[in-house]
Amino acid sequence: MARPRTGTIHLRDGKLFARIDYTDSAGKRRSKEKRVRTKTEGRAVISNFIRELEDHGSESLNAIGTTFKDLADHLEKHYLIPPEYVNGRKVAGKRSYKDDLGILKILRESFGRMELRDITWGKIERFRSMRLKTPTIRGEQRSIARVDRELSLLRHALNIAIGERWLNANPFIGPRPLINAADEVKRKRVLELEEEVRLLAACDGPREHLRPIIICAIDTGMRRGEILKLKWSDLDWDGKKSDIADRRKAKVREFNTKTLRERDAALSKRLKEELQKLWDESDKNPDSLVFGVTNNVSNSFRSVCLLAEIENLRFHDLRRTFGTRLAKKNVPVHEIARRLGHTDIETTFTYLGLTKDSLETVANAIDEWNEEIVKMTANGKL
Repeated sequence: MARPRTGTIHLRDGKLFARIDYTDSAGKRRSKEKRVRTKTEGRAVISNFIRELEDHGSESLNAIGTTFKDLADHLEKHYLIPPEYVNGRKVAGKRSYKDDLGILKILRESFGRMELRDITWGKIERFRSMRLKTPTIRGEQRSIARVDRELSLLRHALNIAIGERWLNANPFIGPRPLINAADEVKRKRVLELEEEVRLLAACDGPREHLRPIIICAIDTGMRRGEILKLKWSDLDWDGKKSDIADRRKAKVREFNTKTLRERDAALSKRLKEELQKLWDESDKNPDSLVFGVTNNVSNSFRSVCLLAEIENLRFHDLRRTFGTRLAKKNVPVHEIARRLGHTDIETTFTYLGLTKDSLETVANAIDEWNEEIVKMTANGKL
């Protein structure tokens, strides 16, 4: 009969500690101890240690005392790192690692010193409430979508902790979901035609380089990162032709996409004209970047919008503009999804902005049906 596990309560340097000795899964002798205030508290701690050991094993017992800071350090070292590719496939890291490192800094401030096992559903809910009440650096209301992004990283981090046997259950499981995409206000902003004219007109002088980039976004629906990583070799390159005019598509490589799926982007006439100008001024190297920009264009895009007196427009809205314009020309939704690179057609619907004129089109269509009913009734056909 196995000897029941017991622990000891001992005094060291004038401080009281509760301790348990055990053998881990590798057969190595270990001990686990915790400072306590009284012997009664010590006996309760020993009971918890024994219960943890018997229910979840030695790895779980070892993890007692692991803080969120320990987990955050682990994420920074192994997960939130630049992406690594093998044969065009991402095998490690994240493309959004810089953004996630910024979010992780926020999570550290709220949960850093807290033991992982002390993070509860209620504490996460209070964090969510606090973040929603915290204005952005511009003094604006923080969006639910942004806070959900922070919570998603926290949930992912805690799932990693479960995989490492540092945590037995994810505290996101509770009386109601802490992340609910249905609560997010879906952005519907699209670029109107008259705004486009002003926007492109503002792309002159030091901002001239933005014109072909903006046209590419409007006419292809490509994501900003996909555009900036586009190379001349992605434009139907055959090593001989130097004329852009006979090219009808650009290849969006899988390792540059969000979904890791390669797709083709159609080239409009005006985009090809812009590309031809860039090619004529380029070094003619197939491996060179088409637009020659490696940094983020967000700041310069905001400046152009300000000059063009266009409000509440983001670069990503140009992608939604592309999808909306295709829908208005009766391009099937599944084809729009393919061009946008969506794997879920439900996502595509969020990119088909419902503008004032499209609402009128729907209303007019219903009116036509109703008028037809009136005519048929008057003629005795109904």
